[in-house]
Amino acid sequence: MRFSLARPYAVVRSAAPAQTSVGISRADLSRWLANDVIAGHLQPVLERLHTTTRAGRRLLWGSAAHAVAYPLVDLFADPVREVPDFLEQVGPPIAGLVDVVTSPSDTGPRIEIVRRTCCLAFRSGTPVVCGYCPISQADRAVEAGTLR
Repeated sequence: MRFSLARPYAVVRSAAPAQTSVGISRADLSRWLANDVIAGHLQPVLERLHTTTRAGRRLLWGSAAHAVAYPLVDLFADPVREVPDFLEQVGPPIAGLVDVVTSPSDTGPRIEIVRRTCCLAFRSGTPVVCGYCPISQADRAVEAGTLR
């Protein structure tokens, strides 16, 4: 799959070389994500993970939203504003679970996808805190007096 800001917004190519490309609009892309990818594929998998692992649904959908947001960054001219707006258009259960921010780096501003849910990395065999941890960000905001 290849995304573009101009028509066609997305090009899907089959693994078979004889197949042709199909272009879709931004509205078609959001419907496809909502109906085929989320409802048709991710929801059954995440429900099974939820019942098997007892991980919360919101936490699992936060991981899905995080993964869906990454390829969208290259699709939009203003990803900080447009990616969250697009995910709102796609709707629940991935709407509102990630933010897109810029952060400084040695090579200039860098776009980052920031989850609003925990990824549970701290519970792995070698406990770590991910770079975009919403828990540590909330702690820093409380310390700075910007979140109460």
